[in-house]
Amino acid sequence: MSDVDGAFQPSLVADVGRTTVRIGLTDRSGHLENSSVREYDPKVQPTISSSISAFASELALPRLPRRAAIAVSGVPRGETIAITNSRWILSRSGLTAMFQAEPLIINDFAATAWALGSSHLAGRIEAIGASPVQPHRPGTYCIIGIGSGLGVAALSRDRNGVLNVVPTEAGHMALMGGLPVKPGLLELLQERGSPPAESLISGPGLQRIHAAVCKLHGASECASLGDLLDPVRRSNPLVGETLEAFGAVFWHFAGNLVLAYGAWDGLIITGSIAAQSKAVLERASVRRHFVIPCPFSNRLCAVPTAIASFRHAELEGAAVALKVDEAHRSFVQPLQPASPHSRAPVVALARSDFAGPSLASIERPFSGRRRPACV
Repeated sequence: MSDVDGAFQPSLVADVGRTTVRIGLTDRSGHLENSSVREYDPKVQPTISSSISAFASELALPRLPRRAAIAVSGVPRGETIAITNSRWILSRSGLTAMFQAEPLIINDFAATAWALGSSHLAGRIEAIGASPVQPHRPGTYCIIGIGSGLGVAALSRDRNGVLNVVPTEAGHMALMGGLPVKPGLLELLQERGSPPAESLISGPGLQRIHAAVCKLHGASECASLGDLLDPVRRSNPLVGETLEAFGAVFWHFAGNLVLAYGAWDGLIITGSIAAQSKAVLERASVRRHFVIPCPFSNRLCAVPTAIASFRHAELEGAAVALKVDEAHRSFVQPLQPASPHSRAPVVALARSDFAGPSLASIERPFSGRRRPACV
């Protein structure tokens, strides 16, 4: 057992979404205990603190752990954090008082990326195409989640095995020009200007595309989201056209993101809508739009792609992020300046951003030679 693992204490991890709160505990090695996970409805527990209190009571905890990581749907900045499309608000100082220590608060999709980078991933990654995505190896990866919204994060692992996650709000940026759909449909989708990516690449986005397809063909009735995702309904011409457009828009967006992040080592797709539309996303007729015409088209052709699925992505990822944060603390604390005028620790802290014995011990470093970005 490493020094970090030996010092790590059971902690609380939570996922605060738009419609529910999930809470669990980690074991002494810092991994999520699936049997401890509980889910709370905001109608029953109207605040985050009341949900945490209910969890502690249900599991008969004598006291709350001092260390906690909370994944939130939104931007975890500032004292007060608002949950996207929800009335829920987190108070950083209030949670600090509750735990008697400042909790780690991260973006929920960043948590998903942390989970995918862990060697203890409790899920599966299914390749789309011949080449598997291997996030346990050194490289840069793009993670895209398609569900009720659209999440995007970048994951990197250096040659020493050290992980880093960059959370983004790329799902809310305007879609790039040149969407690969027929002109009439494109005009309907852009009636109110260039749409944000999430408005087309999500469950509601799939419905929006379908409404535009129906309008284009003069159809009075449109299928529900459940019908659009039902394999039996794919023989319906309007549903089929909708799914083709949805897949084409997604891959166009994904290709641009891989270029933006230099994610040559893999693209991983997650989320409920992605899982239910996997058969569509695998089609060559839509996947071809991943290869954006540019000087790096050949590299895009070689980027491995996959769909990942696991039950408690955000909670698993929060646990991983907490271990990394704990390692940072263990490594940095001995380097704190003896006086505010000391310059030596500044150099040491800068080095700790790249690697350190504590961080490298969290995930087993890759022992083989680094593979090429494309094979």
